[in-house]
Amino acid sequence: MKTTRTLVAGALFAGLAGLGGSAWAMNSPAGIDILHGTRDGHAWQSGGFGSSEVAAMNRQATPYNLRLAFSEGRHNDYVTGLKLRIENEAGKPVFTLSGAGPLTDVALAPGQYKIVAAYHGVPRVDSVTLKKGEPLNLYLHWPKDEA
Repeated sequence: MKTTRTLVAGALFAGLAGLGGSAWAMNSPAGIDILHGTRDGHAWQSGGFGSSEVAAMNRQATPYNLRLAFSEGRHNDYVTGLKLRIENEAGKPVFTLSGAGPLTDVALAPGQYKIVAAYHGVPRVDSVTLKKGEPLNLYLHWPKDEA
C-alpha cells in the first residue's frame, strides 16, 4: 500500500472542518472536546471535529512539532479512532495512542521517525525528519474502499 503524503502549511488546517494514560479534556467552550496530555514522555493533543476545534488546537499548537491529519475517501472525510505508533530510527516505539484523530499533535525531539497509523486495521506508514524549530504536518489518507 502506498501512503498518500502531503506536507501542508499549518494555516491550511485552520480552515478544515479508548484513550488511556494521562489524557484529559481541554477547558474550552461548550462543544469543544480536545483531548491532550502526556504519553510515553511526549505531550500531545487530539481532536479537530469542526472548525471550532481546529481553531482551538491551532491556538494550543505551540509546544507541538508534528501535526498528523487523517482522512478517507475521495472527499477527504476526516477520520478518528486510529491506532497510532511513532518509532525512532532504531525502530523502538516512542509514542503510542489509541483513538487518535482526526488531527493529532505530538511534541517530539528532533530526529527521524516512522509513523504507523491504522484505521479499521488498515495501516499507513510514513517517515518524517523533525528539525529543531520547524513544525511539520503529515497527511495520511485511506481510500474509502480499503477502510
